[in-house]
Amino acid sequence: MKSNFFNILFALNKSNNFVQKTVMVVWDEFDSCSIDDWKNKIIKDLKIDSVDDITWQSSIGPIYPVAGHFSEVNSVHNQSNLCINANFEMNNTFSNSDVLYALKCGANSITLSGSVQKDFLKDVMHEIISTHVEFSSENFQEEYNCWKEYKNYYSKEIYGSLRFDPIGDSTSNLDQLFSRDSLKTWLNFYHNNDNYSTKTIFVDGSIYGNSFATPVQEIAYTLSHLNEYIELLKNKKSTHKIIVKLAVGNSYFIEIAKLRAIRQLISIVCDHHKLKYSIQIETIANNSRLSPNEKELNLLRLTTFSMASFIGSADILTISPDSLNSADSEKSTRLAINIPIILREESHFSKVKDPCRGAYAIEQITSLIKNESFKLFKEIENFGGWVKYKQSLAPQKNCSKNTEEFLESILDKKETIIGFNKYSLNDIKLKKPVGLTTKKFSSVNLESLL
Repeated sequence: MKSNFFNILFALNKSNNFVQKTVMVVWDEFDSCSIDDWKNKIIKDLKIDSVDDITWQSSIGPIYPVAGHFSEVNSVHNQSNLCINANFEMNNTFSNSDVLYALKCGANSITLSGSVQKDFLKDVMHEIISTHVEFSSENFQEEYNCWKEYKNYYSKEIYGSLRFDPIGDSTSNLDQLFSRDSLKTWLNFYHNNDNYSTKTIFVDGSIYGNSFATPVQEIAYTLSHLNEYIELLKNKKSTHKIIVKLAVGNSYFIEIAKLRAIRQLISIVCDHHKLKYSIQIETIANNSRLSPNEKELNLLRLTTFSMASFIGSADILTISPDSLNSADSEKSTRLAINIPIILREESHFSKVKDPCRGAYAIEQITSLIKNESFKLFKEIENFGGWVKYKQSLAPQKNCSKNTEEFLESILDKKETIIGFNKYSLNDIKLKKPVGLTTKKFSSVNLESLL
């Protein structure tokens, strides 16, 4: 008898009508509440004068504690198989064993910059990892020829990206003047790459984050930077792979929202151009938030960074071993790679699709960043685009002003970096930095205060 009852109940639960009716009955048990009812309840229970007393006055605007202030729900793609990346420079200090050790530790993605030689990548199986190759504007032809030579030598399939970002190179290098000819070089490079698995529009937006652009400025600058390349495209029928790199700081909720917002805005820009596209977001840690001494404490900061990257739906994550321990490269490499691996394998961060969807605080921040960034983006485009706007020095001045305010707050201890300006084991004497420029985007480094 009991068995028959459960069979009937199971059958009923499979019925959509039954489920809908059940849900309606459950909700009918609750009294309806207005937003004002919720406010009054909060005021009474917390014994405060107004809900404004617990409104978060964040750097991007007020974040309200009652969901009714913001009803928009942002839905973003979530990559379950996040790539854990390790960066390598192909120079005199590079060793093939460094790459093999990083892969042994669990990295499933590598980024190579400089002239690639086959001896450098001995025993590396590109067909089972992602391989990203970055070419500089200064030595583009030499580096590109070296890669083509290596590609002819390596007979198996290579997945990842070939990256050339002349706008980014001229942005971060004061001595390198931007030339429109470099855009022609980029266009030829992009169209001549007939391998879809590596053909990529790459934008290094971390330049702006590390130069202390606000989240709104960082997204707007990166979006306008990307739009310069999109407007050059002739063939918009095939699918274009877009990879955007961002610097993620320690303001946890804001950084999560920033990653969610930029993915939506890239989609809006691509849809405007009637472009078929796929989007990958790459994250690195914001240098300005990492302590140059007592680096063991950076383990916690980099864990927070990795969590924000996972929850914000990043696709590629890179942690520099130097931010942990520059003396013992093997130990720091293992620590850097295993932070996201533990989050993925033990904490199961990759199991939930878009975990922030509907979380009203993060939804508010996402919408605020998205709306303000898009507004600034349109202002830049009306000015004539990113290249022209950058030549006016307006964004560099904005970042320089932000940097000065941040460094002053560190010196005055209004902003805290544990182990650096507060709670340090050693008596650190901080000094005001000199030589800040408004002509280029300069990565903020706390070592300048030592």
